[in-house]
Amino acid sequence: MNFVYYIRNYWCRNLILEWCTYGRIIAADLLQVSLEQIPKTNNHLESFNSELKVHQLQKYQNNGHLLRLDVLSVILIKSITPNILLKRNLKNELQIQLKERYESYVSFIPEERIQLKNHYNQLAYYTSDSNRDEAAKRICIEKKIINVEFNSKNLYLWIDSDTSNHFEQKRYIIQLFSDIKCQCMDFLSRGGACKHIRASIIWINWLRLQPPQPKYYRTFEHQKLPYVSLLTQDEIIKKLKLH
Repeated sequence: MNFVYYIRNYWCRNLILEWCTYGRIIAADLLQVSLEQIPKTNNHLESFNSELKVHQLQKYQNNGHLLRLDVLSVILIKSITPNILLKRNLKNELQIQLKERYESYVSFIPEERIQLKNHYNQLAYYTSDSNRDEAAKRICIEKKIINVEFNSKNLYLWIDSDTSNHFEQKRYIIQLFSDIKCQCMDFLSRGGACKHIRASIIWINWLRLQPPQPKYYRTFEHQKLPYVSLLTQDEIIKKLKLH
């Protein structure tokens, strides 16, 4: 209970009026910016602290010894600050390039499908990745796959994005047949097999084994779905060389 009292007295108090909101209101007023521009946590400071200590200062320290003040000043001015600014600028440039690439490739209007052919250089192939496999299983469990469309030429799936909210519903379209492609930034920037492609393959291969049930829409077509699998990176490179 002493710990509970400590949390209440020193951190919580009245959450409506304390630092989370009230302090941000004062900061926004002092800086003459909107309240939304004021951070809600100090995570950005902790992140910068980690960047400074672990990634920048550590390489100049001899077995973790503290640097002399004059040496630290010179290193901060001549090396660390330019490195941090360069890293930040490169990150911003990358985000701009990825956004432009994303907008040129992606249409979220279902009627337009994906316009995937002749636009993507990325290849879909399987690599072992437990994190993406778990994320794919979670997509299936949470039933984020909202639609499946199949004809003799193409197989499409629509998946709700994890970043969707009540105000903006973002959906990715995945193509599994005859080519395998996805609209997400993971696939656009890296290729391979993103969590959406992995989830779509799990879903389709499960769906095609389900018995026909007339009361469900389109279930008679499930057994006509193709079996989908991914080649390895070496296999797909070999296939490209042959064709």
